[in-house]
Amino acid sequence: MDAVQKLFDNMDSWRHLPSYALERRADLFFALYLPEIIQRRLGFAVKGDLVPEFPISKKHALSSKSSSEAYGFHDSYKVDYLAVSVDGDRAVLVELKTHMKSRRISQDDYLRAATKTGKLNEILAEIPKIFKVTKAKRKYLYLIQRLEHLGLMSNTSAVKATMSAKNHWGLGKALDDVVVHGVKNVMVLYVQPTVGDPDQAVITFEDFADVVKRHDDPVSRRFHQSLREWAKVDAGNAARLP
Repeated sequence: MDAVQKLFDNMDSWRHLPSYALERRADLFFALYLPEIIQRRLGFAVKGDLVPEFPISKKHALSSKSSSEAYGFHDSYKVDYLAVSVDGDRAVLVELKTHMKSRRISQDDYLRAATKTGKLNEILAEIPKIFKVTKAKRKYLYLIQRLEHLGLMSNTSAVKATMSAKNHWGLGKALDDVVVHGVKNVMVLYVQPTVGDPDQAVITFEDFADVVKRHDDPVSRRFHQSLREWAKVDAGNAARLP
């Protein structure tokens, strides 16, 4: 069995089923080429380490203070990928949509709000606060380490040290001392089957496929084939069983 062929054959077929979420299965493959895609589309290089499922606290995602006060520490939106430019001056929030009908105005609104000057700093500053109260502390430790590696946080050594201790004594103080290095220039990039709003930065699947085609390995060749199919045929519109 050709495992690569079968993997993409399954995604090509299963995306037409009612509850199959293609985005969650295909996101690893899109991520392979995103840094190259971003550089070609936006004109600047980004670091290779993306942060998938980047959490944006609902308290800081909305423009209205009265609305944001309704949310607690654990309430957050997830952006499919966060990318940071090599020079550290710019950040890109990338949203992947494998079906145009999954685009939502409410999601566009909170992503747009996150691009306002200083907003990403607020969002990053919320992460140590969530760390304090979440049960998923090991995962949040890994998150802040990735953010530190991207140059968005520093002074995290005490957090690592207290997490290594048996009782995590002093963790709250260590998290309070984490320094956020946000960026002023933030933009949103959509990766989706076809062009949508002309005022939004979009990479269509056809555009994406053109870049993937430049790579001559088995995964790229087969992914390119699926991208062309996903661009032409909407999920749910399969003419017949394969």
